[in-house]
Amino acid sequence: MSSAWRQPTSSPNSVPLTRRGALCLVAALAVLPGRALAADDPKVVAYDVLSSMVLGRRDAFLKATLPTDGVDVLLPSSLSADERRQVEERLTRVRFSSQLPPLFEGEPVDDTAGAPVGTRIVYVTQYGGSLVPVPVVRTRDGWRVDPRYWVAERQQAATPPPDDAPVMLVKRFLYHVMNRETEPLKALSYLPDHVEQLTRNNNLPGADRGHVAMLAVEMGLAPARAGEVVRMPSGTRITAGSSADELVFVGMMGTIEVPFRLRRVNGAWKVVPEPYFEFLRSMGAI
Repeated sequence: MSSAWRQPTSSPNSVPLTRRGALCLVAALAVLPGRALAADDPKVVAYDVLSSMVLGRRDAFLKATLPTDGVDVLLPSSLSADERRQVEERLTRVRFSSQLPPLFEGEPVDDTAGAPVGTRIVYVTQYGGSLVPVPVVRTRDGWRVDPRYWVAERQQAATPPPDDAPVMLVKRFLYHVMNRETEPLKALSYLPDHVEQLTRNNNLPGADRGHVAMLAVEMGLAPARAGEVVRMPSGTRITAGSSADELVFVGMMGTIEVPFRLRRVNGAWKVVPEPYFEFLRSMGAI
């Protein structure tokens, strides 16, 4: 396992990047303050959000992000003059790259300028010595950053949800998949008789399995937005919020967005199994 994996937190000073070299970096651009670029360039929007977040500029942050409850946990209450100078100096060195092309419902999009609404790009940049993923989404009003993973990481680290909360069921599910532990999976899976299929291709060495499993527990995991179309690792497309007996979550593991679905069985939530190990490996996350 490459040492490029970092322990994820919601802070822009320590957010993880997936394994270096797994996929080619397909786009890179230095975005500096004052540089004249199109207002709807997704990299410019990514820079605007990162800079407004670390500088505590709430109005600018909200203008360039998707509506998300709890974003104030990301913004500093105040900065001293010295702190502001340090932040501004760091921002001059910000560079954005992407490991994957823009994706629309899981399919590559060739033309960013003509990307359909719902297209997603996950950029990554280094800030303050740490690697920060910045997911950007095409909306009807232009490109916007989706801050839900940052908020979820910060909130879940500060106040861990109860063990029976759906978000914790999902994290434990992926933890056991990565650790190749089939018995605990049976209690969490919507299809308990098929859990052997979830781990049969997991050939990671023991130490690496444990490391990736812990990253699964620590990743930011947020509910999908109502009406959001999510492509599952198996290729199935589902619409979040279409059934009262189904929940959809999306997590950020490194720079890879990982979708999950839960269904209610006898009053309890169970995770619908998907080929998560194979998906994460194919995306260059492990």
